[in-house]
Amino acid sequence: MNKLQRITDYLSAHGLNQAATLDAWIEEGTFEPRAKNEGTGYTILTMAYKAIVSIERYAHSAHLLAAMVAIWMQEQGEEFDDSMVGFSADKTDDELFDIELEFMLSEDVQIVRDANGPLTFMGEQYRIESAPVWVAEDFTLDADIAN
Repeated sequence: MNKLQRITDYLSAHGLNQAATLDAWIEEGTFEPRAKNEGTGYTILTMAYKAIVSIERYAHSAHLLAAMVAIWMQEQGEEFDDSMVGFSADKTDDELFDIELEFMLSEDVQIVRDANGPLTFMGEQYRIESAPVWVAEDFTLDADIAN
């Protein structure tokens, strides 16, 4: 649900929560247990869900909103490359629009060791947090290659 929070924060930062009513929620969520060891923690599950962003009393062009969302998605890199956004707009009596955006999203949920964490996994205590990625700065390859 981190991705939904990020798009909502982006739209709020661009003033959509001031003149309009901005709301977001999740529908049709599923998750798949994984327990993939990441070295510094585990990817414990992958969540997939439909994220809904509702904007009521929107006073600008639907093209402007669509362009803002498209730019944000492109700036996120590969994370949103294959994402399609559902879009509906209803004109209200006062020349404003009620808009609903639908995103099909998925994200991993990771856990890291924490002696005071609320989760017990394989006899250890954990908390939900992104597992840091260790990147090798150099390595030595010692191999005998026969031709």
